[in-house]
Amino acid sequence: MKQFVQLLFFLCITTVTYAQSNLDAKMAYQLAEEKFDAKQYGEALDYLQKAETSLGKKNPPIAYLMVMIRNQIVLASESEITFSALEKAIVDFDSLKDKEAFDKDKLMDVYLIKIDFEKRWNRYVERETHNQELLKQYEEMVYRLADEYPKTNIALDTFFSNIPTSWYPSRYGWSSMQGISKKNIQHIISRGTASFDYDNMSVKQFSVKQLELVEKGKNELRNYTVIFFNQMAKKRKYSKADITLLFFELFNIPKALQSQNTFIQSTDSFFTINYTSKETTQSGQSKAFRLRVEKTYKIGGIHRSIGDDDIYEYLSFTILENTL
Repeated sequence: MKQFVQLLFFLCITTVTYAQSNLDAKMAYQLAEEKFDAKQYGEALDYLQKAETSLGKKNPPIAYLMVMIRNQIVLASESEITFSALEKAIVDFDSLKDKEAFDKDKLMDVYLIKIDFEKRWNRYVERETHNQELLKQYEEMVYRLADEYPKTNIALDTFFSNIPTSWYPSRYGWSSMQGISKKNIQHIISRGTASFDYDNMSVKQFSVKQLELVEKGKNELRNYTVIFFNQMAKKRKYSKADITLLFFELFNIPKALQSQNTFIQSTDSFFTINYTSKETTQSGQSKAFRLRVEKTYKIGGIHRSIGDDDIYEYLSFTILENTL
């Protein structure tokens, strides 16, 4: 008799527990549907997993909603991880033996996603392969430019000694940049900034226009601006297209990158290249190359060896950072 009572008590507890689990699963599933309709897919996943845990298994409604959620996540953000999760959800749904009795329209929903999966995956892989090739070209270009132009975040005497000899030796006062005196360097350090004279440049020649230190009194270069003497001016007004072509030519921008605003930012006023490396400096800062090119020609009559009435055009750009 005692054993019978114990068995009856156990059966009652089991029945109550099972009923509670089913109720919890139903409520969690309902919340998952609501979150799905509200396009809150992360929260929908959480509630759907709670429903499965409470039920103790997957059933067709849970597996179906999982496919729908995972599909929307892929549409919002394609990646290897999101595609893999969608593929698993499809496989889990297909593996259910009782799915044949499920709603026919919902079976068709899953089927359409299933037959389109490979095509979508292949498009993603093709696009990612193309993007990786563009990234490779971009990084090669950035490191080439970083080698062509003097570094920043270095001492002034090191900066002056690293200026290419082919550049025009602009002057600070009466001192040429290539032979600038320690006195003038100390004067620049105390001011925190400097501008340079660059008249009598030759066509297709570069020259440092100005520089800025990280702060007054500290011998560390923040950035510097360079001018490029393009040609004797043929006209007074230039279109953005004229400057764009010069930009591509001057910095040898690969053709594949010329229309990619992802890598080279373009606004009404500037072209900008911003690249941050995974490498770090000794101080722990990320190494970077940042270049800003003005989208205007400077036109002036200061080429004194030619004459005050003559004009020439030059492009101005700033190396905001070069620590690569």
